[in-house]
Amino acid sequence: MVIELLKQLSHLAPQHHFILLTIHRANEELSILDKDNIERICILNKSSKPILFCNYLKKIAYSISKRIFPGYSFLFHNNGINKLDMLRTIKADLLFCPFTEQIFFDPRVPTVTLVHDLQYLYYPQFFDPTQITYREKFFRDACRASSKIICVSHFVRSTVLEKCDLIDSNDVKTIHTMVHHRIKSKFSNNEKEVFLSKNNLTSDRFLFYPANFWLHKNHETLFKAFKLYKDKYPFSDLKLVCTGTGKVRLNILKNLVEDLGILNNIIFAGYVNDDELSVFYTECKALIFPSLYEGFGMPVLEAMALGKCVLCSNVTSLPEIAGDAALFFDPNNPSEIAESISRIEKDPGLFQGLIVKGHNRVSIFGDKYQMAKDYLKVFEDAVCSGVKLKSFLHGRYPDGWAGDKICISIEPGKASREMMIEIMAPDFLPYKTMQINLSDEITGQSKNYSLERGSDLTIRHALNQIGGNINVSSSKVFQPKYYGMGDDERSLAYIIKSCFIVSSADDNNLISNRLSLL
Repeated sequence: MVIELLKQLSHLAPQHHFILLTIHRANEELSILDKDNIERICILNKSSKPILFCNYLKKIAYSISKRIFPGYSFLFHNNGINKLDMLRTIKADLLFCPFTEQIFFDPRVPTVTLVHDLQYLYYPQFFDPTQITYREKFFRDACRASSKIICVSHFVRSTVLEKCDLIDSNDVKTIHTMVHHRIKSKFSNNEKEVFLSKNNLTSDRFLFYPANFWLHKNHETLFKAFKLYKDKYPFSDLKLVCTGTGKVRLNILKNLVEDLGILNNIIFAGYVNDDELSVFYTECKALIFPSLYEGFGMPVLEAMALGKCVLCSNVTSLPEIAGDAALFFDPNNPSEIAESISRIEKDPGLFQGLIVKGHNRVSIFGDKYQMAKDYLKVFEDAVCSGVKLKSFLHGRYPDGWAGDKICISIEPGKASREMMIEIMAPDFLPYKTMQINLSDEITGQSKNYSLERGSDLTIRHALNQIGGNINVSSSKVFQPKYYGMGDDERSLAYIIKSCFIVSSADDNNLISNRLSLL
């Protein structure tokens, strides 16, 4: 989606310069994006030693606008790049964070953040505690640091506003993801027939579910529903095709299908390329989409755009996206899913009516060019509005550790107040002493402190009423892995125990507390 957005923006706004940061593995393959106003900068080459910041963001992040600089889920060793100085170094006008996480930060640069979903709030059981902690921090940091937040659906927007009061509702916008016309095939009719035959399929005689085997995709309930359908209609030749990868989950699901006695009716197609995906879309009887949670639900619109009937869950964003153009069911009710399947098989009028409604529904969403126009308007509004300074601590990991530099933004305040931060140097640090420097960008004050291994340090700094930015840097960092302390490759300095803005009116805790789960 972000790549398509960048393509459209380059045509829509030739006066702007768009920068795409890459790592060496992706740099060359992304050369297809090169235009006069699109620039690729490889920020990590083979000789760099990247440090994984979170384990589920695998791709690159992009930047958009005059000098829109992205974040990528890596920190950096001592290679001249500091994530807290990057925007200032390149004189960025706007930061766009397309994967929610605030990697680079400068409180003087307007930030627009894209929120795709907040699934962990609805289904925390599908995530381990570390994943929940990181996702929660990314979300709250985005609300604190962003000038504008873009959500991919009204459903996601309502969740953002319900669960976090750190951003004004007028600064949270919905822009639907309008790339549903991307499915196109280069296969000839003969090649399609060969592909279907290879998978033991007949055109129009299979349901299609394009989804990885994540728990929220709800394959178990779908298979139980298909079993009920086959029990009721044992002579039906209808099959079910599931794409997706993941060895552990695939084996679990194959065992379930075998236990249910429907192994011959379920096709596990694995990973498919775009041409193969298009064949499954165009030749299926209908798309079936039993997901428990979607921030948007792109396959629903993709199927409708190709003239396909859609059966889908009646939860989260899916009713918003599908409107009246889908046959809805309760994703937790196998009997209801089975009945939906039988209805489109038995009722040609219903089946054809859904296809017509789907065609009309797709036209409401516009196209990728309209999507780019909507994004550009938000970007320009953010730049024109300027930065709304909020109190915010950037540079602290969810487990409390900090790297070589943190930035503390202080919003304006009327009462006399001070910033208080308490840090700790564990007794296992490989160095005995480090120097801590506090620099106040507004007053120009600079203070130095010494932090001994195995000790705590509390820093108090008086604040003015207009707010501003305070940088705290450390003279030393270490990487636990290279000292035989496990697999942690982060560059770490000390642990931040607490950080408050203390005033006569109240105390503002700058370390995010856990959100309440839905």
